[in-house]
Amino acid sequence: PVSEFWMSDREVSKQLFRAVLGEKASEIFGGDGLQEDALTMPVQGVNFYDAIVFCNRLSQRLNLKPYYQFAEEDYDFEKGDLREGGRFPEIAEDGQSGYRLPTEREWEYACRALSRTRYAFGEGFVDLEKRILPRFGVFYPENPVECGSKRPGRWGSFELQGNVQEWCWDKYHQSDDDRNSRVLRGGSFHNNLPDLLRSAIRFNNSPEDRVSSSGFRLSRTK
Repeated sequence: PVSEFWMSDREVSKQLFRAVLGEKASEIFGGDGLQEDALTMPVQGVNFYDAIVFCNRLSQRLNLKPYYQFAEEDYDFEKGDLREGGRFPEIAEDGQSGYRLPTEREWEYACRALSRTRYAFGEGFVDLEKRILPRFGVFYPENPVECGSKRPGRWGSFELQGNVQEWCWDKYHQSDDDRNSRVLRGGSFHNNLPDLLRSAIRFNNSPEDRVSSSGFRLSRTK
């Protein structure tokens, strides 16, 4: 079972990312990748820590208690990794109203929208790769598209299959150390097989990895 939650209907855009993080966004991207003509695109090349900082900063701007306990002074934005002795993010005891990453279970629940097929829109279609999947998702050789520009799923969420793969809170294996690997879901424009965009597919990266295909969307506890 999944407890009640909210999840944004689209991925975090470069525009929103820059508006919330300000000068820190430039530290992450070195001044590149946030040009005015690309701000409606999903933010990409962000790591797990960047997403956590964004969630906390957005919560603070909206007068919500941050969901995560994470001291920014423990994090080197330019390098994208914890400083020596820095503490890994934890869920704050009093931050339940704040913005956060979805859990892996929440992400798949929203993606499937009660479907049990390989893709939320069904399966067994003729010309799946050429006609059906491109209406909802983005995969190789396409480039990322503007947030919310493909057809939404049955619950109104956009680009859950493809575009950028999305960070979730969970560890890839429960036995992993926190810093070893974190889950990403949804596949991306880098994937060249439709199978890599199915609802159940899982990916992982180290939390400090800034991969060009990685972005995120927001969630809140209801």
